[in-house]
Amino acid sequence: MTVLQKGKNNKWQCEFMIDGRRYYKACKGATSEKEAKRYETVLRSDIMRGDLNFVKKKCTIKLSEMIQKYLEYSKTNKASYTHDKTYTGYWLEYFGNKLLSEIKSIDIEGYKSFRLDKKIKPSTVNRELNSLSKMLSIAKQNKFIENNPCSDVKKLKVDNYKIRFLTKEEEKCLFEAIGEHWIKPIVVTALQTGMRKGEILNLTWDCVNFDQKYIDVLQTKSGKPRQIPISKKLKETLKAMPELSEYIFVNEKTLGVQQNINHVFPEFVKTAEIKDFRFHDLRHTAATRMVEKGVDLVVVKDILGHADINITMRYAHPVPEMKLRAIQALNDY
Repeated sequence: MTVLQKGKNNKWQCEFMIDGRRYYKACKGATSEKEAKRYETVLRSDIMRGDLNFVKKKCTIKLSEMIQKYLEYSKTNKASYTHDKTYTGYWLEYFGNKLLSEIKSIDIEGYKSFRLDKKIKPSTVNRELNSLSKMLSIAKQNKFIENNPCSDVKKLKVDNYKIRFLTKEEEKCLFEAIGEHWIKPIVVTALQTGMRKGEILNLTWDCVNFDQKYIDVLQTKSGKPRQIPISKKLKETLKAMPELSEYIFVNEKTLGVQQNINHVFPEFVKTAEIKDFRFHDLRHTAATRMVEKGVDLVVVKDILGHADINITMRYAHPVPEMKLRAIQALNDY
């Protein structure tokens, strides 16, 4: 639909959309609506032929406004909302509250350097860039900007992280260090299910079916719920816990979801003298142990909640004992 109107200088202007893009231009020489319509028809024809001598509607949305829209989207559609909310603070710190259309690829390159100068890991910066690119893609889809400047920005090179898993001896040392601390059942759950930290912390009692022996994992990274069987060890662990809240793992003082794992777990790892081990590596450990016991990769994939079995293969790294058994199998021929 074309909008013809007189501007402040009493001259005719036209505004219209073609293929999802909005254009506006002064109708030079037009002294009436009829002449303005004639000018608009010629202008449309020029655009369709590729003559781009026209003015596009300027983007007036600022970064802070787009961030607000993006966070509303993230809260509803993404499992990484908490991270996205943190990232947006870094974007405002670096870019300022400028117009979205003023952010160019060279600015995003500068953002990479800005974050690296703060000793942030390249893998973390790449996650921030992925989130930024998603926001700008949404802005493009909604015609706030013409192009996504992240499209021309290369990700940082990341050293491939060696899959790390607990040995039996390390597990013994870890639990000796933990003792009866509140984090113990959380660690047991991670080792017995391979669930992600966020999935574990968001578990509620009504997700656990002790009679049928399964857990409904509802808040997942992919957004797709899944069921995980409950082992005997996990059942005993959960049965011994008090139901203080709808959530299983809560802070006993606030009754809110337990949030201190990132501070507490590394201290126990250090006490146990275990090197280069993160909470997420408990998930690696569960995957590796399932594969070591001969569990089909498709089953492991479903338990871990992977969309692609190639990801499962990366998590489930062969342990030395498995390689030894493979070579021994050749010895039988």
